[in-house]
Formats: sequence, structure tokens, C-alpha cells
Amino acid sequence: MNVLRTLLLAMLTLQSIAYAQEVNYYHPEDEQILQTRQNVGQEFEQNPISAWCDDRLRTLKRARNHASSAIYRGDYRSSVEILISGLVQASHNGYSMNPPFTQQAIDRGIKIGSTLMSYTGSQLNGMKAVSVFLESYYQFVEKVAAEIDVPFYRPGKCGYCGTNSKSMETSLIKMTKDQLSLVNDTLIAHGTVIPLGPSSLYLKAQEMLTYYASYDLRSSLMANAYSCQINDLMTIHDELRYFNSAPSQESEKRLMVWNIYQDMISINANIHSVGHCH
Repeated sequence: MNVLRTLLLAMLTLQSIAYAQEVNYYHPEDEQILQTRQNVGQEFEQNPISAWCDDRLRTLKRARNHASSAIYRGDYRSSVEILISGLVQASHNGYSMNPPFTQQAIDRGIKIGSTLMSYTGSQLNGMKAVSVFLESYYQFVEKVAAEIDVPFYRPGKCGYCGTNSKSMETSLIKMTKDQLSLVNDTLIAHGTVIPLGPSSLYLKAQEMLTYYASYDLRSSLMANAYSCQINDLMTIHDELRYFNSAPSQESEKRLMVWNIYQDMISINANIHSVGHCH
């Protein structure tokens, strides 16, 4: 009798363990959500940069939503301040060694946004223009995270080493082209070469972006192939830095806007993923 009782208890114990393992108490519509969360967690463990980028992008998304509310109220100054503040918050807890391009883009965005804001004064159109530019810059940061850092960056001493160099360089060149298009696409009225806001705003933005783009090309493994474009960008940068440092008439600024606008289109068209100089 004791033997039978022992066997019965053992069977019941095994059945209860199996039942506990097999019972699924989730509703069907929640199972996919649970599985997605598990997969995301595994992915982050394998690639920590994904979690880091996702945290930065969430911060930027919240800031953009708050900025949109300010724009809806017609408060463009607050919109710009919120967007700059979002970049500042996203810059916290960055990598101290071999920082990813996303971190560099965020840090640059703080400098660009703060500088452009100082060029608008009290002009409403200027604040609108800066707000439009920063919203587009947020999208640029998102693309950098998705197309460069998540697939290629590994935190630590390595950084971007050990990746597919050709694919990495192709993505880097695309990032440079996107960066060079930002000012023409956001600070010029569509279908014209008329700047949104003060002409000085457009010219200062191009001064900063031409430097950043030339720096990125110089940092590329294909720097020699883009030596002409690098030189052109630095020539334009130096010209703008000199022009922006001295007082000038509005007519002179408009002429400079026209020339720089055309130059940037030409340079961007000559930057290709295969790399050549002419």
C-alpha cells in the first residue's frame, strides 16, 4: 500500500510540474506582444547599441511631440527651445570611447540649434525656420542610428572595426549626402532660392554643415577618392565663415545664398558611393 501511495504521489507530482510548464494563461492577442518583447530583449543583449540608440530616440520623440504642441499654439520659440533641450537630454550617458555617429550627430545638433537660435533674434519667421530645420535634423539622427550605428557599431575599443567596410562606407557616404541636403531642403522655400527666415540663418547653417560634412568625408576610408569634394566643402566653409563674420547688405546676403545653394547641389551630386574626384 505504501509503495502504491508513493508511486501515485510521484505521478501526481510529475503531472503537476508538466501542467505548470504547459499552461498558457495569456489571451491570444497578447501572445505576440509577449514574444516581441522577449525577442527585443534578446536582441539588446546581443547588440547593446540597439538599446542605447532606442533610448536616445525615445527621448527625441518625446521632445518632438512636446514641440509639436508648442507649434500648434503658435509658440515657435518654445518649440525650438524644446527641440534643443531634447538633444541635450539625449546627449547624456554617451560613450566616452569611440562614440557612435548617433552621439556625434546629437552633439552637433545642440551646437547647430543653439547657434541658429541666436541668429533669429525676435523674428517669428526665423524661429519657424529653425523649428523646421531641427525637426528634420531629428529625422536625420534617426536615420544615422538605424542605418549606421545599429548595423555596424560595437561599443568599446573596436567601435566600427570588424564590420563590412564596403557597406559601412556606403552608409557613411549616404549620411554625408543627407547631411549636406538638410539646409537646402529646410531653410529654402520650395521651388525657389528664397531663404526661410533671415538670409544670415541659411548662411550660418551652411557654414556649420559644410564643416561637419567635410570632416566626415575626411574620416572615411575613401577620403582620397573624395579629395575634390572635401576641398570644395572646406573652401565654401572658409568663404562663409569670412562672409558671416562681417556686416553685409541684404542684397549681398541674397546673392551669397544663391551661389551657395547652387554650389551645394553640385557638390552633393558629385558625391557617390563608388567615390571619384573630378
